[in-house]
Amino acid sequence: MILLQCVIMGDPVGKGRPRFSRKTGRTYTPAKTREWEARMATTARVGWKGELGHEGPVEVIVRAYKRKPKAMKRAPEWRTVTPDADNCAKAAIDGLQNAGCIRNDSVVSRVVAESRWGCDDLGARVEVEVRGL
Repeated sequence: MILLQCVIMGDPVGKGRPRFSRKTGRTYTPAKTREWEARMATTARVGWKGELGHEGPVEVIVRAYKRKPKAMKRAPEWRTVTPDADNCAKAAIDGLQNAGCIRNDSVVSRVVAESRWGCDDLGARVEVEVRGL
């Protein structure tokens, strides 16, 4: 059963490493990551077809497409530069949790993450699909 299919337009953003503030002594998530996770959460809330706070096992499929540089005449299909596919998946899963779609990231039993060059008209984007298992 498909619980969510959505597309977040723009460059993929991977989960940033927690930063430490010497001033306050606390750790925090980088702003770029927080903003992308908030966009993911908003998109997920609108498109979610299941019950909020889903507790059953789910599969999350993340396809991150980045626009290929103009200098790259022949781009391979698969991208091997940052952000890493697994970090894009982590950010997407955290966005789902922030949206309240899934109870916790522990309900994610299977993750498929792909990082590709976007060679089509849609350009840079992240496609996310969530399926109940």
